[in-house]
Amino acid sequence: MAFSKKILFIIWYFIIWSVCTWALYEFFYPHTDYGAPVWGQLVGVCSFGLLLVTGVPVFLYLRKHVFGVAIMLIVMTLLLTGFLCLNVYASVENKSRVQWYINDLQQQGFNVQYAAQYPYGHWHVNRVNSYADVASTARSINATTIYVYGGAPMSFMFFMSGEVEISFWTETGGHYICYAYP
Repeated sequence: MAFSKKILFIIWYFIIWSVCTWALYEFFYPHTDYGAPVWGQLVGVCSFGLLLVTGVPVFLYLRKHVFGVAIMLIVMTLLLTGFLCLNVYASVENKSRVQWYINDLQQQGFNVQYAAQYPYGHWHVNRVNSYADVASTARSINATTIYVYGGAPMSFMFFMSGEVEISFWTETGGHYICYAYP
């Protein structure tokens, strides 16, 4: 019986560590993708440091059954859950809004893609004032593809941004952009 409790405890620990590592990756995302390469290494160092700082007490718990370490891990789990639950709620809401924009534009007959990054460039941008004007403007300039960007990859669980950028352009010139806020 004690052996199965240890296995469950190890599984619980690695789930917590995995969630923390994923949250670190998301938190440092803008810098790791197009910033200095040191940010990606920082995520790795923080993840490894988290493993060492929390892994040693877990190892001691499994060897000596220190009750205080178990309480510390339970408190850490509760704090992590309390901190990340609000972010998960916000991310789900933002993801569903982005998905609604994509589905709505696809139903109107447009080729819609979720862009991995903001389509930066050195061009003049024509601003579309509201989402209601996006479809009519795209039809009037014969835009073939509309790009939707939600501030982060769609795979994000914790830190999906609330801003949505909808952009489209033509081959002959003219870049149109709409910022849709909640």
